[in-house]
Amino acid sequence: MTSEDEIKITIKKVIDEALQEFMSEISEVCADSREKITIAEQETSNEVNKILLEKDRQTDIIRRQIIGHAEMQSRNKSLQIVEDAVNQTFNKALSQLSSKSSKESEIILKKLLSESVEAVGGKNLTTSCKKEHRSILSKVSKSVEKTKKVKITIESKSIDCVGGLVTKSMDRSIIYDNTYEARLERIRSTLRKEIASVFSKGRSS
Repeated sequence: MTSEDEIKITIKKVIDEALQEFMSEISEVCADSREKITIAEQETSNEVNKILLEKDRQTDIIRRQIIGHAEMQSRNKSLQIVEDAVNQTFNKALSQLSSKSSKESEIILKKLLSESVEAVGGKNLTTSCKKEHRSILSKVSKSVEKTKKVKITIESKSIDCVGGLVTKSMDRSIIYDNTYEARLERIRSTLRKEIASVFSKGRSS
């Protein structure tokens, strides 16, 4: 028997005892009074039932609210864990990329510039990189010009980034951000899904 059943039984017992005592005290009252007492008894019973039903309803509402709040907290915590993991992965990747040697940076910039030329299109383009890589970019741009048969102008103003480059069409109508940061951002949603999948499997195992 549940606590709510016990409460119902206790309430009914108290009401029944009170009504029995009340009925014994007015046993000599006329039939009209007895009819009124019967009506009062029914109304009292109905009111008690209403109170109990309302109590059950309120209890269910509170229970649902508590469960809903707990589920939301758990979901928010999971999302935060996934986002933290994504950020840590990005930071680690950027740290590793920033420590590349000049030779490695040259290979990377050449690949990124070739991709950017294909993405922007046209025969005349401008490109820019961070200050520390300008000499490397100047070298690889000559090689890419010959390979892609285009004219590449290195902009005088450097960009603030960990690495990579930004390439534009000569009229600046097309801009292709191929910095390390931009490339990572383009895979953020995919990485988030992969980490979330690993996290979900870990929780269910």
